[in-house]
Amino acid sequence: MSKIRIAWNEAEEDIKLVEQVSRKVVMPSVNELRYAGRRLAEILYMMETGAPHEEAMVLYNDVKFNCLRARHDAIDSVVSKISLDADAAVSKLGYDVILKAFPNFTQLFLKLDAINKNIAKSRKNRNDREAIYATVSNSNLPDLVKLYNEFRASEPIMVGLAKNERRNKAISYLLGATGVIVAIVTGILK
Repeated sequence: MSKIRIAWNEAEEDIKLVEQVSRKVVMPSVNELRYAGRRLAEILYMMETGAPHEEAMVLYNDVKFNCLRARHDAIDSVVSKISLDADAAVSKLGYDVILKAFPNFTQLFLKLDAINKNIAKSRKNRNDREAIYATVSNSNLPDLVKLYNEFRASEPIMVGLAKNERRNKAISYLLGATGVIVAIVTGILK
């Protein structure tokens, strides 16, 4: 049972981290743990009734797999959330504004890229999936979340810079248009 306890705790840790980032419950992960809990209840019942050990072992392996899927769902969810937020910032604010307020934006993208490559690799190498996700969870994910939190903390600065840039462009266009109008009027009056 200690392997299940470890797998369950790792899944819950990743789920909580994702909930803190997304500020939402990660339902696919929660459902996987719910399924694992149901199988644990069945195992306990089998132990009480003296059911064959082989049947309990099948459920035991299912529990471990449910915990892994919960963890994978959580990681996939946070990577998707951060990717969407970063892409939205680029399209709404532009790289110039983002990089002025958050110079580590490139690092954030590199971390996302590395994790996405590992996730893709885990789909190809199903036998290595558990090890790949463990690496992502234990090393890449905390760094990614740290960078993302710094990125989010820089948001008000980014928004302020973007407003200033839009205002400065509007003033520049207005001055340019005024210059053209003055030149036309001056040309007409001559």
